[in-house]
Amino acid sequence: MAEQSQALVQASKEALTESARLQKVKDDALNVANAIAQENADAANLARTELERLRLELADSTSIARATCASTRNRATALSIVFEQCATRLTEVAKEADQHAVDSRTCHAAWPASR
Repeated sequence: MAEQSQALVQASKEALTESARLQKVKDDALNVANAIAQENADAANLARTELERLRLELADSTSIARATCASTRNRATALSIVFEQCATRLTEVAKEADQHAVDSRTCHAAWPASR
């Protein structure tokens, strides 16, 4: 009976230690994920600010009305280049997102099921 009690106490200690280790792993992963989420939010806010500035500039019809033909052509050329760069990057991001979704589903499917 004493052996059984000691084994039970030892098993409880080991389970508690493992639980604490797994909790730390989870907490560390959450801290990293939260830091990344904050960085992404900051980058998104910066992009929105720049996008809003660009929208306001493009919406300012008075600057176009005062522009010369040459400067209007230059502006149209520049906007076409920027648009093409945006379209290219959008395609790249979509491919990366698709791959991430596949990787995520694979990891989820491969993760050991709880007992």
